[in-house]
Amino acid sequence: VQANGNSNITGAPFAGQTVSLDTGAIANGPTGTNAGTIVLGPGSSLSLGGALINAGEIETVTGAAAALQGGTINSSGSIVADGSLNVSTPITSTGSITVASGATLQDTGTVVNDPGGSITNSGTFVVTTDNHFNQDGGTTSGAPIQIQNAFLIFSGGGQSSFLVQANGNSNITGAPFAGQT
Repeated sequence: VQANGNSNITGAPFAGQTVSLDTGAIANGPTGTNAGTIVLGPGSSLSLGGALINAGEIETVTGAAAALQGGTINSSGSIVADGSLNVSTPITSTGSITVASGATLQDTGTVVNDPGGSITNSGTFVVTTDNHFNQDGGTTSGAPIQIQNAFLIFSGGGQSSFLVQANGNSNITGAPFAGQT
């Protein structure tokens, strides 16, 4: 998808298929089940038109700063931030989320880390003002998830770590389970 106006995507990639958003591209859609790969290039933006089931991979390229917004994502696949990614789309994950060294994943919506979910944070994963992170049984490793004037909800176990930063008033619901800091 090239940066030439707004493009619309109907459906989602099947296994073995890849949809790539070029530098600065803006695309609307997809919905359904992504069993393939969606690649977000530098400055690109993907606006979901509804629910997307991610059984494949959604990734940003190294050095990219991309945006994922609208709709919802239920992910048993992988979300890979090799470049920075701003996510305002609510995500419920039983799959993997990876943030590469030097990259930032900024949660400006809601992320639910359900059982089976894993977050490998070699860069920066930050939950920003008035947004939510629900630790519901998945795991995190690497750098702590940063909470900045946001909501942290403990509703399930899973080895994980969080850093509540001095930036506004963060709200914590529940208490850490064994193995959580």
